[in-house]
Amino acid sequence: MKLDDVLNDLTQTLGLKKGDTVSWEQIRQWPEGALEIFLNAGWIKPKEPAKSVVCPGCEENCFMPVHVSPTVNAKTIRAFVACDRRDDMGRIPIPLDYLKQWQITERQVAGWISQELGIKSKPKKDKKTKIFLLGDLQGNKKTGSLELVCGERVSLKVSEYSLLLNEIIYFENSGIKIDQKAIFNMVDRSPPANRYDPSIARREVNKLDTQARHKGWQKAYRELKRKNSDRSDNWYALQIVNMHIGKNYSPETIRKNMKK
Repeated sequence: MKLDDVLNDLTQTLGLKKGDTVSWEQIRQWPEGALEIFLNAGWIKPKEPAKSVVCPGCEENCFMPVHVSPTVNAKTIRAFVACDRRDDMGRIPIPLDYLKQWQITERQVAGWISQELGIKSKPKKDKKTKIFLLGDLQGNKKTGSLELVCGERVSLKVSEYSLLLNEIIYFENSGIKIDQKAIFNMVDRSPPANRYDPSIARREVNKLDTQARHKGWQKAYRELKRKNSDRSDNWYALQIVNMHIGKNYSPETIRKNMKK
């Protein structure tokens, strides 16, 4: 997995209507240094430990509740899963790292974008459209109001133009940067005479690609379910990760979209 894959994974999580949690299962697949990059940028923040995990006890990969209790001397904490599905398993120790999880929110990403672009006003979410209003940007020719739109694809919008967020972010010196030139060029662009915006067409193509990818995961899930009806959702997601249609995507992302 590369840094660009992590970025794509996070923006996809940001665009999902359900959930904003990044699990340890996702993080441990990231390349070295990726966690620190997005923590330092404020894209993700630690949240309370997970109460359920993928059990590592056997090949079933069941999603099980975690029991946490102090040891006898009360100086350390231990976590375990109590398997009730196999007689030969019993308690399976769970490393505390497995319980770690992080949160990504529109507000956190909006704050980072504003900081990168020098926008002093705080991002505000429009109650009707659910779009984050970041503030005004002064270009060379005119001023434009910048918006963060989180949907199937996360994008930045000015007037009738938009750019996909993951296409204008790049990595530099162990950090992430945003292509300011591309954004200010968008601010200065004249309104399209025929009201046709190529970026909209490109966004529609990306939307269709995403829908096709999800349909592929859903088809694979149904086939796996038919052959192995007693397995957990995480087991199915892990199988799809190893297929060509699941390449470069985390089990968590696949699990969230394979049953819709």
